[in-house]
Amino acid sequence: MSKKTWWTFSILTTIILILTLIFLWFQKSQYRFQPTELVDRSETQKYLSENWEPINDWLGEPTIRVPTGIYVKSAEFKTANDVRLTGIAWQRYSPEKHDSISSEERGIVFADAVSSSITESYRKKLGNEEVIGWSFDVVLRQSFKYVNYPFDHKIIWVQLWSNTFNRNVILVPDFDSYKSTGLEDTFGIDEGIVLGTWTRQETFFDYRIATYDTTFGVGAYPEQERKFVNLTYNIVLQRKFQNAFIINFVPLFVVAMLLFALVMMVTGDEKKTGKFGFSTSGTIGSCSSLFFVVMLSHIQLRSEFSSVGVVFMEYSYFLMYLMILLVALNTFMFSLGWSSRWGIIPYKDNLIPKIIFWPLIFGMMVTITLITL
Repeated sequence: MSKKTWWTFSILTTIILILTLIFLWFQKSQYRFQPTELVDRSETQKYLSENWEPINDWLGEPTIRVPTGIYVKSAEFKTANDVRLTGIAWQRYSPEKHDSISSEERGIVFADAVSSSITESYRKKLGNEEVIGWSFDVVLRQSFKYVNYPFDHKIIWVQLWSNTFNRNVILVPDFDSYKSTGLEDTFGIDEGIVLGTWTRQETFFDYRIATYDTTFGVGAYPEQERKFVNLTYNIVLQRKFQNAFIINFVPLFVVAMLLFALVMMVTGDEKKTGKFGFSTSGTIGSCSSLFFVVMLSHIQLRSEFSSVGVVFMEYSYFLMYLMILLVALNTFMFSLGWSSRWGIIPYKDNLIPKIIFWPLIFGMMVTITLITL
């Protein structure tokens, strides 16, 4: 085949691989978490009837439901696993339903907090109900997953306990205090909240069944397994891909362009050699410089996720290390002139390595995406 045919095939293959990669990245970035969301009272009642009522005999009293709400005003990620939240939480108490709960037992506990400040903000009478609101400033420690970075999502879950222990008091969402709590609605969070590199996707309430091997010092441990349902308010966040793309992919793409330029300068034509200033030592030296550029960027990325395993973005760095090595090796082998043993290298003045450069990069990125994400 002629050189023009080879290059046409290379360009078309590269375009197909780029479109495939864009499609895969778009698919992988979509939110796929499907929780058991509580959208109204009937859903809450159904969940408790099916999952809580059959296992609450050890508490020895009927279930007391306390309507509870939360509003998040600010969120800040302190570390890879710590998030600070501030806002308002409240509960509704009525004499006929909650008379058995003393004033000392009324309140909430943030189950996952490593530090917290909760102060009563207001106490109001609404008909025969009493609404108590608290301002909170808590730091929650959670195990966030970063392996899909930069296509990852975060779910900040605020697990709420009742201030009572060893009693059948269950917190239920105060749906009446929100405009709408449907599956597609975002509620309980400030619309103007600053989230940095993240965007809000949705919020929802759900329950999480937890098993405790202690009575927290109150009463004797029951014979049957001690389980409890904890009301949880969830905030789903999606990473802003464009930030990670500019910080990580753009520099790597520039490095790839420079590597491609080095491959294109590999030639046995003396006129072109003089024009480009091609030399084996110069190309290998350039590869060494690019290696340190990629390595320093990789170290910076690794420092952000030191507590987790290999994240998706790191495979792009591994790929670039491989390409730097291949470019240096191609230049060295071409300079040796191993035409009899390595005919693929000198073929039409190093044509094969030149035309497969971009298909190789994007083909491997497609493969990595399919395997790891």
